[in-house]
Amino acid sequence: DFVSPDQERAYSADLAAANAIRVPYVEEPAFWRLACAVDAAINLRYPAAGETSGIATRLMGLGKPVVVTQSLENSGYPETACVRIDAGSAEVEMLREVLAWWIESPHLAREIGRRAAMHIAASHGIDAVVERYLEVLR
Repeated sequence: DFVSPDQERAYSADLAAANAIRVPYVEEPAFWRLACAVDAAINLRYPAAGETSGIATRLMGLGKPVVVTQSLENSGYPETACVRIDAGSAEVEMLREVLAWWIESPHLAREIGRRAAMHIAASHGIDAVVERYLEVLR
C-alpha cells in the first residue's frame, strides 16, 4: 500500500508501464524469493524517520547493490558498500545515472554488492549484535 494518496498519484504513471511489476506485501518466504531474484535494489526514503531500513540491510546481506538516500540514517554504511543519492530535485537524474552505470558495468554493481554483504556480515551478524548488547549492559 502507498503511504498517501499523493504518493500513489506520483507513481501511477510509472506503475502503469508494461514492464512495471508492483508486488504488494508478501509473507517472509515470498520476500526472500523475490529478494534473491532481483539484480539490485532502490531504497529511497525522504523524509526519513531516523530508522535504518531493514529491507536495505537484508538485500545488502544477500550481496545486492543498493541505492539509498544520502542521509544520517544511511551514513553507517561504508561508501563502497552502497550508492547514496541526494533527495530532492537531482534525485531522478542521479538514480538514472546510477542505474545506467550498473547496466554498463555489471561487474562494478556486483562488487558493490559483495562489499555490502561483507559489511552486513561483519556489522549485523549475530556475533556483532551480541557484542553491542553486551557493551550496553556492561
